[in-house]
Amino acid sequence: MPYRTLKAALVHLDGIGEVVWGMHQRGEVLAPGDVHPDDVDLLREVQARISAGIYHRGQAMPTSILAVAHGIQPKCIPRAFRHLVADGTLHHDEHGPHGPGYYVSAQPLPLP
Repeated sequence: MPYRTLKAALVHLDGIGEVVWGMHQRGEVLAPGDVHPDDVDLLREVQARISAGIYHRGQAMPTSILAVAHGIQPKCIPRAFRHLVADGTLHHDEHGPHGPGYYVSAQPLPLP
């Protein structure tokens, strides 16, 4: 398999949270439910802000701002937020009041 094809596959799998791969990371396969190491701080911040009332029920998440602040690409937000969607903290709404995006549903549960 050509290196370019393998690299593209690994970048894609990293972007959706199936593996950890990058220039400064050793490769590893993530188990179902594992949080990507690049997303831990982002998830904790979002949970803390919801718990503190900074983000409230029905509020659209500032995904681009959060991605830049945590040094992840905006296209990786679904990878990070899938855990908060799974536990009911956030939901994705294509027709939300502020456009397509992630919205606060409930108080966060602790990270595994």
